[in-house]
Amino acid sequence: MDGAKCFKCGGTNLKPGELRSGLVFLPVSAFRFDTGNRSLFDKTPDVLINATMCLDCGFVEILGNLKSAKAIVQKIAEA
Repeated sequence: MDGAKCFKCGGTNLKPGELRSGLVFLPVSAFRFDTGNRSLFDKTPDVLINATMCLDCGFVEILGNLKSAKAIVQKIAEA
């Protein structure tokens, strides 16, 4: 994370991690696109969410996997 800065305070003491649901055995938090079609929505893959915390101010940045998201949106459009 060389050169990365916190969006809130500008600090550079950033550490990557992941968002959890709060229970150890449940998967990492993810984003799922709403397709407007309930049956397709249930089959649509999740986009994993990456997180980074600033150890100077506590701000947490979350960022979805863009490559995965674009592939899913393309798949939805073709359905």
